[in-house]
Amino acid sequence: PVQTIVQVVSPHHQQQLGVQDVLGYDKELQKMEEIKSLYHAGLAFTLSEANETYIKFSFDDNVKNAKTIKDYRSRMNTIIEICGDRFLHELENDDVVHIENALMETPTSRPQKKVVTKKRSSEEDKPQVLNRSTISERLRHLKAVYSMMIARRRYFGENPFDYWQSIVSSKDRKRDGRKSIRSVERVEVIFNGSYYKQFRENAPNMYLLLMTAIVTGMRASSIARIKEEDLMISVGGTPMIDVTRDKTVAGVRQVPLPQPLFDALKDYLNKNKNMGFKADTADNYSSAISKANGRFKKIFGGETAEQLTAHDMRRSFNEYLKKRGVQLDIRAAVMGHNQREVNVVSYTNGISVDESSDVVSSIQEDLLKLMKFQWP
Repeated sequence: PVQTIVQVVSPHHQQQLGVQDVLGYDKELQKMEEIKSLYHAGLAFTLSEANETYIKFSFDDNVKNAKTIKDYRSRMNTIIEICGDRFLHELENDDVVHIENALMETPTSRPQKKVVTKKRSSEEDKPQVLNRSTISERLRHLKAVYSMMIARRRYFGENPFDYWQSIVSSKDRKRDGRKSIRSVERVEVIFNGSYYKQFRENAPNMYLLLMTAIVTGMRASSIARIKEEDLMISVGGTPMIDVTRDKTVAGVRQVPLPQPLFDALKDYLNKNKNMGFKADTADNYSSAISKANGRFKKIFGGETAEQLTAHDMRRSFNEYLKKRGVQLDIRAAVMGHNQREVNVVSYTNGISVDESSDVVSSIQEDLLKLMKFQWP
């Protein structure tokens, strides 16, 4: 429950008050009133409470986003471990700098793989700390929480991140993102390499996952969850995947499929019941997909295996749609993007799977031909 601001201010004296005590008490009351004015209805929010409010406003109650919610809580918990579960008004600009410095010395919670090297044992035993991107991600999340609380008029104070500069800039993130975008032509060259001829035989589930990603832009986790009943024919006759679970609300959608790939997925799922990736207890498929990637790299041992990830395929598909002149609202509907900045919300914009298929079906068919898709 939200705590009242009375809990923030020290309790007043119980003994008989002198003149100085009265003056001090008046100042304390004035300070209390000033702090109460920073919050809606005078109710103060701690960082954890603000984070829960942020999650509530970010996700629809009817949509399960367990992994993303877990990530948001983990990000905030990392910060709270450093500065405590403070009230929003207690953080100032200097505190942000102190938190950032402390994060740079925070050990990572992920176990590190032991690699045999000739380095000195002291270097080998040195604890691994959070990398720059992770630190920026944590602080950007806290900045977003403040921004939302201010925008939703739950908090009327200043955002202590207004003058904060991330150690990993937006320009750096975009540049790194562009590095992982493979042109469709480049992907075609990779898939038509000599040792990829065996791909669908040795790792058919990975083959179908990547082929689905390159012609739909679906996330790997959503593809890994596909069951036979998710493959449907729309009222207008469009073969499609009914995506009922995704990382984001906008990702819950119906995605058109080219008929050959639809038939291949139907055949595989009919024989295997699922895509062959095992989720963990939180219904997270990242570990299973990483293991499949590892097995795939061992099978082929090729340097270009690093370039074949579902997220790369997703980026490539989006870039290819842009290249082919597909308008923004159709791209948003197919990709599961929420384009708030231009008032195009893909999951409420009324674009049916049949309408999006009319635009992208020929592009999807061209991509399958380019990849020389075959099944079985």
